[in-house]
Amino acid sequence: MHLYSAMLLGSIPPFALGIPLSKLVSFLVSLIVGLLLLPGLYSGIFRNLFARNKQPAPSSLEEPPFEDWEVLKKQWKEGAEERARNKPIGLTLDDQTILPKNLQNPIALSPNGAFIASGSRDTMIRLWDLYKQQNLTRLNAHTKLVSTIAWSPNNLLVSGANDKTVRIWDVNRPEPLNTLEGHQDVINAIAWSPDGSRLASGSDDKTLRIWDTLSGRPLKVLPGHPKGLRCVVWSPDGKRIATGGNGGLIRIWNAETGQPIWSKESHTNGVYCLAWSPQNAQGSSYIASGGKDETIRIWNPSTGREERILEGHSNSITRVSFSHDGLLLASLSPGSGAEIIFWRTDTWERVATLPINPSARNPPMAFQPNEPKLLTLGEELDEIAIWHVDSHKLIERILPSIQYVNAKVVLVGDTGVGKTGLGLVLSSNPFVPTVSTHGRHIWTLKKEEVVIHHDKKELHEIILWDLAGQPGYRIIHQLHLNEVTVALIVFDGASETNPFAGVRHWTRALRQAQQKQREGALPLKIFLIEARIDRGGIGVSDERIKALIQECGIDAHFKTSAKSGENIPELRQAIIDAIQWQDIPPVNSTELFQQIKGFLLEEKKSGQLLVQERILYRIFAKDKIDAPSLAQFITCIKHVEASGFIKRLNFEEFVLLQPEYIDAYGSALMNAVRDEPDGLGSISEDDAKQGRFKIPTDERIKDKKQEQFLLLAMIDDLLYHELVLREQTNTDTMLIFPSQSTIANKEMPNPKGKIVSFTFEGPTRNIYTTLAVRLARSELFTKKDLWQDAITYKAATGGTCGLFLQNREEGEAELILFATSMGEETQKLFVHFVTLHLLKHAIPGSIERQYIIICPNCKEEISARVIQLRQERGFKTLNCPICDTLVNIDTGKQRLDTAPLPTIIEMESTADSRRDLAMLQARRSKNDQKNVYDVFLCYNEADSQTAKQIADHFIEHGIIPWIDQWEADPDNNHTIQEYIHQIKNVTLCIGKDGQNPSQQPATQELLQAFLNQGATIISVILPEYQQEMLAMPLPMGSTVQFDLRDADKEEMNDLINYIYVSIEP
Repeated sequence: MHLYSAMLLGSIPPFALGIPLSKLVSFLVSLIVGLLLLPGLYSGIFRNLFARNKQPAPSSLEEPPFEDWEVLKKQWKEGAEERARNKPIGLTLDDQTILPKNLQNPIALSPNGAFIASGSRDTMIRLWDLYKQQNLTRLNAHTKLVSTIAWSPNNLLVSGANDKTVRIWDVNRPEPLNTLEGHQDVINAIAWSPDGSRLASGSDDKTLRIWDTLSGRPLKVLPGHPKGLRCVVWSPDGKRIATGGNGGLIRIWNAETGQPIWSKESHTNGVYCLAWSPQNAQGSSYIASGGKDETIRIWNPSTGREERILEGHSNSITRVSFSHDGLLLASLSPGSGAEIIFWRTDTWERVATLPINPSARNPPMAFQPNEPKLLTLGEELDEIAIWHVDSHKLIERILPSIQYVNAKVVLVGDTGVGKTGLGLVLSSNPFVPTVSTHGRHIWTLKKEEVVIHHDKKELHEIILWDLAGQPGYRIIHQLHLNEVTVALIVFDGASETNPFAGVRHWTRALRQAQQKQREGALPLKIFLIEARIDRGGIGVSDERIKALIQECGIDAHFKTSAKSGENIPELRQAIIDAIQWQDIPPVNSTELFQQIKGFLLEEKKSGQLLVQERILYRIFAKDKIDAPSLAQFITCIKHVEASGFIKRLNFEEFVLLQPEYIDAYGSALMNAVRDEPDGLGSISEDDAKQGRFKIPTDERIKDKKQEQFLLLAMIDDLLYHELVLREQTNTDTMLIFPSQSTIANKEMPNPKGKIVSFTFEGPTRNIYTTLAVRLARSELFTKKDLWQDAITYKAATGGTCGLFLQNREEGEAELILFATSMGEETQKLFVHFVTLHLLKHAIPGSIERQYIIICPNCKEEISARVIQLRQERGFKTLNCPICDTLVNIDTGKQRLDTAPLPTIIEMESTADSRRDLAMLQARRSKNDQKNVYDVFLCYNEADSQTAKQIADHFIEHGIIPWIDQWEADPDNNHTIQEYIHQIKNVTLCIGKDGQNPSQQPATQELLQAFLNQGATIISVILPEYQQEMLAMPLPMGSTVQFDLRDADKEEMNDLINYIYVSIEP
């Protein structure tokens, strides 16, 4: 029964939802009126609100419903016969076993295929004999939830759990052979080395640990995943280990030395699974990774090069596995439209799909490493299927697909040099005189289908980005220099002042962006474009141009006129010829993707600005007999977003069809902050959200409601890219821009307490700004004062420190670090945090570090040149030229050259978390929170006080709870049912009487409604709960449990982090 109907008919009493009876009557009246008016209200408001220069779509189209899990269950049951008929050729069902209901994920099949091991909700591991169809034994494994298990090649079992331990088992014995302790957080992944002699384990404590399985001794502790480690896999020869993390980072490690071989940030938000293929006949292999971005990526393990991107799933990829013969890759995505896709590994084309029960939260799937067998979920949730796989039969059939490659070309240069006019004619548009603009433009320069092998075709598309050139806007626009294949740096050769303005800056920024991608970076060609030669006048000499080309390593020079068309065809052809298509990872996708991409680009051309995903879906799906699901449509939106044509916003399910407005507004905001008379480099968040700053009239959006959503997206972007700090004062919330303060500090460039200086090249102001922001978010340092090109911090351990940026020329700067009254250990952390930031963001090889030596007697700084000359001659001391005191010139290096890496990684992780929290809080100011909820607190009346304290903790961390809203706001007549589709988490609070709220029938119906919408049910043991809870069974639908009785409050932090991960951007 639908919950609205259930309430109206009286099957859910008001006390089940915590609603006072007196308020229920008012609520029901409002509900009935709302239900009667809602359809017309929706079509009237949203269509008029978000249509721009286009007639609204027909109002007869009704909003598609949220994914109804009860409907999906019914459809799954009814489709059994059709699935059996359409089973892929090459898959034969060997066995489908009904397992006991208490066998839950994780599930692993033994190497001999005879046994299944499963972690369970009650902290036990259970073993099941597939041949005898019976339970073998039960291992009292852990004190908390078993999170991961794996079989060794010789049939030993290993388990990892939320109790932070790893345990090795001989399944014939009730006690573990070894308990491996050392991780500081929950264990997410474990894997045996191919010979069974070592184990690798990954944890939320951000480390990979390698263990000796015989002694249980830790061999290596390897930090390197700032957001936690999610998955781990060994190479077939046991010499390397691949790891994936929550932040999207993949690392390859030398298993013997523990040294990282390469790392790559690829998947958006998280790498969920990894697989390493068997070696082929040529001795090579691949790594497959799956993630939250709904793609599979194929990597060369030796070079770190991304070989292929596979699209086709419509939810996060949670499992990838290679067949024993290496001919197939299988990938699994759960949820609505859950399926396994089989890919052939020579061409990476889809060959078959196998539907999976959509009700399964985390279904298993794995090939047997030595046999043609595949383990999957069966038809029902309590069934496991074992398939015989004929790889050769499976790869005979190819499913319809497309293969495409996008090449990115950028137009950069100083303001007023004619970039936009050049971009127009290069993309085959007529020339139109343009003025300098703040935004970016994106055009298609060329699109063609080419034959790559026999009859196989590949779609090649060259996308041209025109980035605004004003120096004040560079800090925004150089964020778009990733994965560039050709860069056109435009200059005005007839300029009488500085014809090469911006050229050196953009050259260094492009080199930095390329080298930041490390292994697997795309080849980059840079062309120097002399524009507007039709205007005549005395141009810059050829000798000066040649000298600049040699200095900057530029590949070619072109003289052009967009107006007359001179040399435009030659430049266009040179761009096409310069692209090395074979070095860009091709994407294998579906025909549906191209259809939806075309549709979205047409919507973009129509001039619309903001549209909700569901409205776009309704328009696309209208009158289509074989329309895709909403999930498939949204996935395609995400893939189109990767090209830069559109942008999905992190709120209200909006799609921004004109993303260049974000850059225009962001640049205008930063200029407005810089021009403020107070010079503080800040603006109130409310003023920014309301657009109360100067924006060029012709670039301002006329629709105020749309503008407000765009402004929220702009703030979101600035916070994400770490160009701004969000700071709460006594009276307001301020946005602080370290790059925009104009107050000079008289102590600069010689502040007291100088300790080290760096010279480096790259986009210097961006590097300084992000460093200033990350230090302020690192927890060890808190922003104190902001000056022009300088910032100071208070250290949590006492004392102050700061940064001063001194620009030398375009793309080159000196950064001075200073500190007073700060301990030596904190100074080390300060210096090394800065060092690692520069190594990550500056041009490699350009960084020079010079420790500053101060005479201990007269406090005079010793000349860096003198120190260098003395050190080159082998001296370790010198006499101060002022007071003649003997000074040790090795002191700075000796004192500051080492710092604990785990602490640095923790600082980085904290900075990431605080950035994400700031984004969440900025979206949810007090005015925005009324209709946004992340978690529903379900509790008994006797525990209301503790529940409200938990709610306060949530709010402090930017998590919005639903808790007795009617008592808090008499005018709020909304009901929890209106937000079931939105809320991703439910906490069941179990308190002093030991009763859990889910035992009430009415609450069970409510919880089932949440489960039907895919919510997670979380059991929370309150501090008042006094009973022993060694292995307490989890309540209805609950998959995870937190015990708040721990005095150190660690579980509360874990609970907050668990919820936060589900709602973070």
